Amino acid sequence: MRRREISMGAIQFIHISDVNIGRKSDKLLFGQTGEKDRITTLKQVVSDAGKLQADFVFITGDLFDHPATEEDLAWIDEIFLPLDKTAVIYCQGDHDYMKSDGVLANYSFRSNIYVAGCSEYRNPVPAGSAIYGVKHENATAMIDVIRFPKKNAVLYCAGYYSAGAQMAVLDELTPADDEMTNILLAHAGNHGAIPIDYPTIRKAGFDYIGLGHEASYKNMYNGRICYPGVLEPDNNRETGPHGYVQGKLSDGVVSVRLVPASQKEYKTIRYPVSNYMSDEELADELHRIIAREGEKSIYSIYLVRPEKCEKTFHLQEALALSLIHISEPTRLGMIS
Repeated sequence: MRRREISMGAIQFIHISDVNIGRKSDKLLFGQTGEKDRITTLKQVVSDAGKLQADFVFITGDLFDHPATEEDLAWIDEIFLPLDKTAVIYCQGDHDYMKSDGVLANYSFRSNIYVAGCSEYRNPVPAGSAIYGVKHENATAMIDVIRFPKKNAVLYCAGYYSAGAQMAVLDELTPADDEMTNILLAHAGNHGAIPIDYPTIRKAGFDYIGLGHEASYKNMYNGRICYPGVLEPDNNRETGPHGYVQGKLSDGVVSVRLVPASQKEYKTIRYPVSNYMSDEELADELHRIIAREGEKSIYSIYLVRPEKCEKTFHLQEALALSLIHISEPTRLGMIS
């Protein structure tokens, strides 16, 4: 880690990614509640940012599940309007990329949103404000660089201009001024995103690297590199807690934590069964586990069978399930 000769004030931030407003959720499990849950959770994040008096909210891609329309931007502008002391940095992903003929590049916000990659930042933040940002001379067509003089911070943002943008724009990227707090934001990772070499980028000199594109929270290199994961889970592969990263940067030292905020959580129950277990006994055991783990979650139930256990369990009536999927060699039940 590099050493600075001057002391810097602390920066409080909230980092979210992959909110996916507009995505079609798993209707078999969520009905029509998936979009409602995403909106509810996003509003909670904004409320928490206000209570924290966060300096920044970082959005690292896929705020929407599609390139934003004017209606989308008017709506999100209203959502973030209460954050009058917070700069919101919106860095696009492969789903909400900035189309050349789209409205995102030229939309004028009433809230303090900075759209990475725009030729100018169209928001009402006055010059001299603590969250006033200016385009840095090192900004390029692929990497936007925003300097916040009062925060002594520089943000490097790798956004998307097409759905398939997979250029290695992060290779050899380093901060221009090591006396500043340097933050990198990008929608990057494996499987169709901007490629990133984690061992190399962590040594580049950035104080925090906030990423998007991964479904689950990842804290790498003691918080130096973080994925918040999706804000609200959409399918049974997105297990575990979901929410946002709350972080603090002070003199090059970063501390982060995941704040669980999602309305629902996918959980997996693996329960051993035998030929001698009745439907009622199994249902009672599963009810106890679900009561302990939380009845608002979505459960995948795997019946773990020893050899020679071929009994068929009828759980739908016993558990009042609306849906049971059969998946060999175990039987998989989805409980909402």
